[in-house]
Amino acid sequence: MGTSETGSKDGREEGGDAALPCYLSVLAGTFGSTNRNALLSVWYTFFVNLSNGLALAGVVAIYLQELTQSNMKVGYAEGVFGFMSLVPGLVGGYFSDKFRRDSVIRCSAWVNIFGSVGLIAVLVLDHSAASVRDVLDAYLNNIGTWKFAVVCAGVSVLYAGNSIGYASTQAVLADSLTTGDRQGFMTRLRMIQNLCYGAGPLICAAIVAACHDEWTETNLMVLVIVGVFFRIPAALVSFCFNDDLCLAGESDGMADSSTAGDAEKARYRSVPIYYFVSDVLWCFGSGMTVKFFPIFFKNDPSDGVEGLGLAPTTLFVVSAAALLLVLPMSHVGLRLSTHFGRIQTDIVMWYVGISSLAGMCALGYAGHYTTRFWDRAAVLVLYLNRTAWLQATGPIQQSVMMDFVEKKTRARWASAYAITGLGWCGSAAV
Repeated sequence: MGTSETGSKDGREEGGDAALPCYLSVLAGTFGSTNRNALLSVWYTFFVNLSNGLALAGVVAIYLQELTQSNMKVGYAEGVFGFMSLVPGLVGGYFSDKFRRDSVIRCSAWVNIFGSVGLIAVLVLDHSAASVRDVLDAYLNNIGTWKFAVVCAGVSVLYAGNSIGYASTQAVLADSLTTGDRQGFMTRLRMIQNLCYGAGPLICAAIVAACHDEWTETNLMVLVIVGVFFRIPAALVSFCFNDDLCLAGESDGMADSSTAGDAEKARYRSVPIYYFVSDVLWCFGSGMTVKFFPIFFKNDPSDGVEGLGLAPTTLFVVSAAALLLVLPMSHVGLRLSTHFGRIQTDIVMWYVGISSLAGMCALGYAGHYTTRFWDRAAVLVLYLNRTAWLQATGPIQQSVMMDFVEKKTRARWASAYAITGLGWCGSAAV
């Protein structure tokens, strides 16, 4: 099995807090844990989501659209990314519950290093490979330029690498936190995630502003390279996770409780099923919208297409603002859940976020996607509200899932992310 039943109560090595290196000890007070795996997950989240914020969350889609001038090809590419999340994710989840989880995480790290270094090298050396590019252009003329194919291949490897280790990292984190106390840690972790997601677009805005604030292939390529680079330190952090530092009985799920009756255990086991089904449906619809928000904001109505015509810097600032708003909203969700319950709070926050998305659609049907300032401002306000409320539900859902599933099946349930990821990316192809 991937988890050790002999881990110390707090998961510390000999020497207690003093045994923690300085880059982990500085986090212990803020996150309320001295477990090495839990604190490593903070640094892992920092680098992965800085990479996503810089490149994979939106810039890649814009870059591919700039290369091909086709939303259809971008949709197909997103479908490929979803498939490359599905199979490796399910395989990684299966092996995570059969073997040591830290070994699966290390395999994921090697794949991410290979994909990152390879994609950066190809993009950097692009101008010195004119002959190869000309041959591939002729051969791949039916799907676009050779660079489109290379970027799709490189990003697919990164999606696969992330999916292989995702279930294991989530299971190791859950096994390193005490049952009932996960939401506080996961809320702070989600704040780090959204802070990095928000910082990514701000860095993009600074880079593009220094390059005349224009949508050009070269500017977008630089952003992709910078974003992909941060996958490398994330992979290096992955090598430090250790199954032997997980907690023992303190991290058991409610379905593992020896005092719960059969009917009660059956009810506990049904909770993650409900969440999984709702997540699949949500991600299928979300992939048709979220993946194309950056393109919609970029498109200029004066060119005869629907969009807001935002300049690069403005678009990145809006993206950053949306994700930074999740920080206070996550804290609001934590407070509300302590008074009204986690699931009740989750449902209310979902309804508020979905209502904002419906408002955006209503403005579109009313013909208000124009160049008028107040119309565009209304769309952006609804977008910010939608993102803040929906993204803030993540820590609640994750803590509920890990509290209710059996400890031995945590990686298996975490690997369900791969299926929802297929819906999120695959529906973009639709």
